[in-house]
Amino acid sequence: MTKMPEHADDKACLITGSWLLKTLAPEAVRQILPFIRAKTYKSRQVIFRKGDPGSSMMVVAEGRVKIRSTSLENREVVFNLIERGDVFGEIALLDGHERTADAVSMGRTVLYVLERRDFLPLLRRDPEIGMRLLATLCTRLRRTSEQVEDLVFLAQPARLAKTLLWMAKRYGRLSENGLQIDLKLSQRELGTLVGVRRESMNRQIGLWRAQGLLALQKGVITIRDVAAFEALAEQLAE
Repeated sequence: MTKMPEHADDKACLITGSWLLKTLAPEAVRQILPFIRAKTYKSRQVIFRKGDPGSSMMVVAEGRVKIRSTSLENREVVFNLIERGDVFGEIALLDGHERTADAVSMGRTVLYVLERRDFLPLLRRDPEIGMRLLATLCTRLRRTSEQVEDLVFLAQPARLAKTLLWMAKRYGRLSENGLQIDLKLSQRELGTLVGVRRESMNRQIGLWRAQGLLALQKGVITIRDVAAFEALAEQLAE
């Protein structure tokens, strides 16, 4: 890891624009800026691993971060994708215990890092930040619970359809061909989000392409029939 030049104006802009920290008074922002360090990571570089000591929270300044867990057989499951302005590492920040998952950069990524020892005094002074942290944790817990339910109750095509709809909601934009998902993921990365092997997923995407339900060009997926995907996402496992 190499440190990036730290610009107070850039940091202040991102911090005050963050959903978690946007309620901070200007004086509070000025107080914490000296404690925030900028770090840059290459593509697919491990930021921390499950079980590592947890002593800091990160805000994504540039790029994207994947939160994952891996098995002894090197199989991977992806819990979340963290975007610019979003925070992660907040669980360890609150309790000071070990990391609960891996964090890996997706493309060149710049993070602003705030250590627990510097954040806790701010948390005590501004209870609203604590409430926002709890809301963030609850949102991620709900998504994890939904992922577990989907693995148990939904058929594989339904899980893939539901994941594509979720991605379209976060990253989609209307195009002349439908709802284009402006997020490039490899077939393997998409499979780890869904819990489907790459070969099965490739067959399913090929079938939907043949049926005219979606288009795939240079790694970019476009949903051509949103209503059909909403119906597919409700198919239960047999």
